[in-house]
Amino acid sequence: MLKLDALNQLKQLKTDIKASRNLHKGKVKGTGQKFGFVTLDEGRDVFLPPDEMSRVLPGDRVEVEVVKDDKNKTFAKLERLIESANKFFFGRYTVKGKAHFIEADIPGSPRWIFVPPPKRGKNQAGDLVKGKLIQHPFKSGKGQAVVLEKLGRGEDVGIEWKYSLAKYDVADSWSQAAQSELALLNQASIAKLAESREDLSALPFVTIDGESTQDMDDAIYVESKTSGWYLFVAISDPSALLSESPALESEALERATSVYTPGQQVPMLPKQLSSDLASLVADKQRLAIVLKMPVDAEGNLGDATITLAHVRISHKLSYASVSDALLATAYDDAVLQSLVENLKACAVALKTARTANALVHETKQEFYLELNDQRKVQAIKLRTQTLANALVEECMVAANRNVARLLSEQLTNNSDCESIFVTHAGLRVDRQPQIQKVIESLAPDLADKDVNKLEDFVAIMKASKGNTENQELANILTRQFSRSEFASQAKPHMAMGLDAYTTFTSPLRKANDYLVHKQVSAFLRGQPSESITKSQRLKLEERQQDARTAAFEIEQWLKCEFLEKSKNNYTATVMRTFAGGLQLRLNENGVEGALNARELEGKYSYNMELMILSGPAGTFKLEDQVNVSIKGVDWNRKQVQFGLID
Repeated sequence: MLKLDALNQLKQLKTDIKASRNLHKGKVKGTGQKFGFVTLDEGRDVFLPPDEMSRVLPGDRVEVEVVKDDKNKTFAKLERLIESANKFFFGRYTVKGKAHFIEADIPGSPRWIFVPPPKRGKNQAGDLVKGKLIQHPFKSGKGQAVVLEKLGRGEDVGIEWKYSLAKYDVADSWSQAAQSELALLNQASIAKLAESREDLSALPFVTIDGESTQDMDDAIYVESKTSGWYLFVAISDPSALLSESPALESEALERATSVYTPGQQVPMLPKQLSSDLASLVADKQRLAIVLKMPVDAEGNLGDATITLAHVRISHKLSYASVSDALLATAYDDAVLQSLVENLKACAVALKTARTANALVHETKQEFYLELNDQRKVQAIKLRTQTLANALVEECMVAANRNVARLLSEQLTNNSDCESIFVTHAGLRVDRQPQIQKVIESLAPDLADKDVNKLEDFVAIMKASKGNTENQELANILTRQFSRSEFASQAKPHMAMGLDAYTTFTSPLRKANDYLVHKQVSAFLRGQPSESITKSQRLKLEERQQDARTAAFEIEQWLKCEFLEKSKNNYTATVMRTFAGGLQLRLNENGVEGALNARELEGKYSYNMELMILSGPAGTFKLEDQVNVSIKGVDWNRKQVQFGLID
């Protein structure tokens, strides 16, 4: 038997050996091929060879040793599995000979996971299922799974929604506790809460939404003054109604967002709230937080007076009717016509000032899917962006800017409290060295600007956008934007050119707006506010990303079915370029897909800095127009594949 000191020496020796190795922790990233990468906690990606990738799944958290091969190339060697993100997964049941598998629907993974004979049940090839990993492939490279639930088959009506919403855990039911709390809320609840609020029911607020919209969380009233306007924005206050409903509030925050998909909506709040009691329905008493904002004749936005109030909406208007009243046929009601004309004048002034002092991006074309009785696409149509859409959007931006200002002031006086600000870092950090070279090459007069400073970033974007000489630079810059994020304190939103921003105007649909409402209410009442923690912010971002991905996958699935057998030729715009091909967007219907350069004749080279792909068929740059046909569908990625037409 080894003595205690010998055991301690051996233990210390093992610790020293491990400390001397180049060990790192990170997350596995799939590529759709046999190889992969590990994104280390420090941020860099390290190559994971096929034999190592066979032992893990995308999303797994691992410890790796970073080593070099005999050609001095760096790669990762797996040391241990820390945690698997794929205990439960979704996919298609597949039979090959006598072997049964689940073709895992995990982004970046082409893996088939074996289903052992005792676990096969009555599942058949083609079934769409939810599976559970019962043996991780880390030790042997061979994983095993069991089917937990059969969701249906590809030909089932509505399977696109059922499968995708289940895959991303989008809930469509409420617990018994939440339903019990909901049953206690009614018009009398609103009347009681209204007693302690300012009565602004005499102000003739109007809602402006789509014809069929029921979850109306914003209303507007504009009053002209000697030099400019007073812009009133009323935002529904569901947080007041749910102050004594902990289960209902908790489940809404867990959902994090309403999910809008073609032909189906999954609301964040129960319909009794989102479409009735908390919705700004016309001619009914409703709870709201109201901002009164002075706007001068040049469109400069002043500080808001913010009030906890109850309101009564005078008219439910549609985008189409407001646009028509401003461009063609006026309303018969003179007061209503005056209101919408004041709205137009005020919003146009606001946008003019914001265009001059910040950044305003062009509205992108949007398309919507028209479905038939079988819930399949029968047409893809252009969504009309009306004048009223733009006017309402400008008013909401003004409200959000003022709430960001309020939060920033309050948090300055209370350093222990954290909130939710929406920030944007500008250009991706990993691309900034290349982008600096591009700026020096294409616009040398901007080379002294620092892309990480708000003022300089705005100057660069203004000099490139809408400038024919610098259009190529503008195209490259907008493709290198980072993602917006939540932050605890006020930070610049570079893409908007603002020093602080948050969102407050959609509390019926977004949990971050709902939580901001709770804080604003506390500040207005002079009460201590609950801090919004980092873990809350990260979870909201994660859940909202899941919801967006679910909606995106449903749309992609439907679009792929619609176009798979199309024999038509299309004109497409180059949206992105890669060493391996192009991402294209069909001009006719907005469907995006890929063109694989490896399937074209000859060799192609890629200029990463200028984002140009060159080869025998030509040179492809961002925003170029190309003619394509539908080559097929990559169903693993739910992506349309294009073929190039000379």
